[in-house]
Amino acid sequence: MYKYLLLICFIALNCTSKNRYAPEAQTPSGPVNKPDYPQGNITEIESDAIPFFVGKGDHPNWKLKVGQIQNAIFEVQLTLEDEKQTWIGLMQEVEASNEGQTGQFLLGQLEFNQEKKEIEFYLDRKPCEDMNKKSYNARVIMLKDTKEFYGCGDFMK
Repeated sequence: MYKYLLLICFIALNCTSKNRYAPEAQTPSGPVNKPDYPQGNITEIESDAIPFFVGKGDHPNWKLKVGQIQNAIFEVQLTLEDEKQTWIGLMQEVEASNEGQTGQFLLGQLEFNQEKKEIEFYLDRKPCEDMNKKSYNARVIMLKDTKEFYGCGDFMK
């Protein structure tokens, strides 16, 4: 009986609870392992990709930014201004099935708010003029939702 009483007294004297309202209780004692998730929508590509192509289309209003990561791998940002959406993803350059085509085909999936779509681009180094009579060094065709959209742009290199 005395052993248990001594044990309880020993535990009571050596184990004191921390005052949770004390100032030091408000700061963590060690590193916080909480993941740092970005809030909001991603609207810009932040990477080391080499700028490759910048283009735009008028109907509907859209803008395209392409950065080259490797020889045939590209990082793409497609902004659909009318829908206020920015689609981002990786695309791969594929060979044209017709030898007469001189442009580059980019195929891949772009993502917006966890929705993915297969989109294709055809970039051709031929002069182009938009509706405002501005001149560009390339033409771009976008295939999205089984529809073709036309635009102009500039190769950066």
